[in-house]
This record gives sequence, C-alpha cells and structure tokens, in this order.
Amino acid sequence: MNTLWGTRGRRATTMLVAAALALAVAAAGLAEPRSATERAEFELREITLGQFEAEAGPHSQDLLRGQAVYCTSEPNGDVKAYPKLRSAAPWYGDVTFGRNWSDREGGVKLHFVLDESGSPPAEEKAAEAEPSESLLDRLLSALKGQSKEQPEAKKPVTFDRLYIDLNGDLDLTNDPVVTPRQDKTAPCPEYWKDSPTLFFDDVAFELDFGGDLGIRRVSVVPRLMTGESDGKAYASMFFVFPIARKGKIEIGSRKYEALLAQPYYASGRFDGSGTSLYLTPSGGEANQEEYWWGHDELGAMRWIDGRYYTTSATPLGDRLIVNPYLGEVGVFAVGPGERPKIASPATSGSLRSKDHAVAVGKSGEQGSLDAIERCELPVGDYLLNYVSVEYGDLRISLSHNYHSDGKPRDSDRKLVYAIAIRPDKPFVLDFSNKPEVMFASPAKDQTFRPGDEIEVKAVLTDPVLDAMIRGLDDKKVLDKASALGDDAWQKRPWQLDPLVTIADGEGKIVAEGKMPFG
Repeated sequence: MNTLWGTRGRRATTMLVAAALALAVAAAGLAEPRSATERAEFELREITLGQFEAEAGPHSQDLLRGQAVYCTSEPNGDVKAYPKLRSAAPWYGDVTFGRNWSDREGGVKLHFVLDESGSPPAEEKAAEAEPSESLLDRLLSALKGQSKEQPEAKKPVTFDRLYIDLNGDLDLTNDPVVTPRQDKTAPCPEYWKDSPTLFFDDVAFELDFGGDLGIRRVSVVPRLMTGESDGKAYASMFFVFPIARKGKIEIGSRKYEALLAQPYYASGRFDGSGTSLYLTPSGGEANQEEYWWGHDELGAMRWIDGRYYTTSATPLGDRLIVNPYLGEVGVFAVGPGERPKIASPATSGSLRSKDHAVAVGKSGEQGSLDAIERCELPVGDYLLNYVSVEYGDLRISLSHNYHSDGKPRDSDRKLVYAIAIRPDKPFVLDFSNKPEVMFASPAKDQTFRPGDEIEVKAVLTDPVLDAMIRGLDDKKVLDKASALGDDAWQKRPWQLDPLVTIADGEGKIVAEGKMPFG
C-alpha cells in the first residue's frame, strides 16, 4: 500500500514523461488522454431514503442509522424557555447539524425536548378495542391442547411529542410541535427492527452552503428509540439524512461504484471530509478495498498505482473530484525508545489530519493492513486515529483521546494534531512521554454527599500526543483463544486489564477491581 521507499525518483521521472507525452500529443493534434497527475471529475446521481435498501447494497444499514443523540433527564441551562410539558420525566437533548468531524465549532446547534401527549398510542387503542378472551375460553382451549404462549409485547413508545428549536432562538415555546408520522413506512436498520421505535415527521433547518448556493433548507427524519439498560430507562434520537449520491468513478487505473452519504453526521453538505464515501470495485475486479479507520470517508487518502490520491465533492454532492497528491512525504515510524532493545517493533492503523485520514501499514489479505516498522506519509499534522503497536507478543492499541475531565465522550473537545510528519525529520512513536490518568467521571472538582454512588471512569493517556491507550493484549494468548473457538474468544483472556484500587483520605481501600481500557 503506502510503502513508498524509492518512489520520489520514480515520481519525478513519471512527471517528466507525462509532460513530454502531452507535448507530443498536442503537436499531433490529438485528444490528450488523462494522465495519473490530472484532476478528474465525475457526476453522481441522487438517491432518496426509500431507495437506500435497493441502491446502497450492504451499506444501506449504515445509511438508515442516522446521527445519534443520547438524551438526558435534565434540561439544558442555555435554553431560555421550554414549553409546558405533560410528562413527569421528559427527555432533553441537543443536536448539531452541518458539523464536520474535525470542525468542533461549526454547524447549527438545535435543542429539543421529548414529551408525552397523555393519550395512549394507537397500538394500545387497538388492543383495547379487541374483546379479551374470557377465563372460560382459555380453559376450553387448554383442554383441547390449543393453549399457546403469547410472545411478550414490546413496550410502546409513549414520548410522542417533539419540540425542537428550529428557529435557533433558544426558546422552544414558539416552535411547532412535531408529531409522529402518519405512515409507518420509514425504513429502519434491521438490527433495530424489534426495538421500541417511533418516527416523527421530517424537520427542516437552514444551512449555509456557501458561494452561489447560499442558505438552503435541509430536511432530516427524526427517530426515537427507548429502552432499559441495567434497570435504568434511556432514550436516543437518531436524525436520518434522506439523500445520498451514487455514480461510477475512477481513481488511477481502478474503477469503482461510489456511494456518497451522511450516515453518522447529518451535515446537509456533502463536501465535509467526514462525509462517508463507500467505494465498491466494479467490473468483477478483485476486492481492492482496505479496512482501516477512515477508509470509508471522503477525506481518506488512498494509495493506488504507487501514489496517493485525494477525493473531494461539491456541497450538493452532485460531483466527485479525484486529485493525485503531488506534495512532499515524510517518515512515520515506531521504535523502542530508551527501553531495552525490542526486536522488530511494528505498527498498523491510521492517522488523521484536519482534512484527511491516511493508512499506516502494508496491504494484506482481504483488505487488512500488515504491521510495518516505518512508512512514508503525506506531510502534515496528524493525530492517532486508531493504531496498534506490536512489541513482540505485546500489542498496544491507541487512538486520539475523546474524553475530557468529567466529560466522557466529549464531542466539543478540541482536537490536538501533535504528530508532525515532515520531509526532513522522521516522527517516531516510542512511548517516551510520561503517561497520565484522566478521570472522565467524576470531574476533578465534583462533590458528593455521604451515601452517593460514584461511577469512576478512568483512561490512561499520553498527554503530549493527547492519545488514549485503548488496550494491552497478549498476542500469544490471543492466537490460542482464536484457535479454540468462540467460547474461548468471548472470555477475552488475552486482555491485560489493570487492577485498580480506590482508597479514601485515610488510605482505606473502599473499592477495587479490573478496569478495562477504553
């Protein structure tokens, strides 16, 4: 894949040959063929929500998921006014549309609250209208051997009123109530078909598409899911963007069926680097797709025909642009640092800059990446998207840190691009920085009353790289568990999770146990 040793000279020679060929073609008055160093543009057609399952193939389940928001039982202090609510336990939340993965400050932020109308759902009304079976009828059925165990009914979703601040004035009393869809045909991912789910009517917000396009209205389909976990109720909202784009493209010598979509971020615009781009090799070719964090994004840099290519799109997603990368490269490597020499350290995974994701490793079988000690990457500032480092039988998994003090999975956390890839100096990941423990829960200054239950969530970090240790694995034990089958695999005996003790101010241990990485 991106093992680029010796490619700089070939790249320069290729450019000279291409230039000479272009001059010869022009002199002969012939149409100039597209070279590997030229920009290419491809048209994409629109597909809508009802076509996802037929048109998106194996990716349709992703497209039907929607941007997730986990609701809370507490109102947001930024909201000036909520409507008068009937529910004794409403669900609150906020969603940001139009935000790119790397842009933590952009987009349109809208607050919402879920309420109950007080009337039973249509399913309950229908059940009440049906005559119930009498005790005598049930006894006769049992004597005749006709008794059947009834399946447990799904708990109905009763939060059937959605108030969302579509005008953005932080006052939810002047926004119309959004009610459930009259038709029940909105598609849902197969793995959630049996979950208590409720679709609401479409909601629209205004988004700046820039340039001549200006401000446009963008619609999304809200879906509510409720349930219980560990005895506690939860509610989640999913906002499904009902449009995707599809077409045939070429990157270098390879041909693909391209699907441009917004399954996880309902951004409205298609030109963000985090927009999903699924590439399926066309023409019955062998599967050329690689699998690494970021490979299925518009901003992924792909190593094809001995060079990197970038992809971009117009805001409406009607055109996809492919450009060869003609910039400089630098070295990314893994090393032992000041520890005793470790034989053949290696790494695989991916890094991410503000605009691009790029793989680290060598193409393996079925799209996997084989670990390597070093490789050349495009010059830029990166963070660890997700990488694995192998030191003999020890495997260390890392990613950028997405937690903050007292804030698990802090979506507003500022990203730190601390990995500098430069043409004149290799960047070596060697674990020489002193690690620190961060408490995602509770917060540093949080106070409690006697008897309160405290949930402790700690992560081990590299504060310089702003990276998080995701796991420590014993590869030797992992290989044995893999050979023994599913039962051994599910017990995950290869994970080297730390034993954590918690002591009070007097040194008395009040709790202890394993705390898995993550």
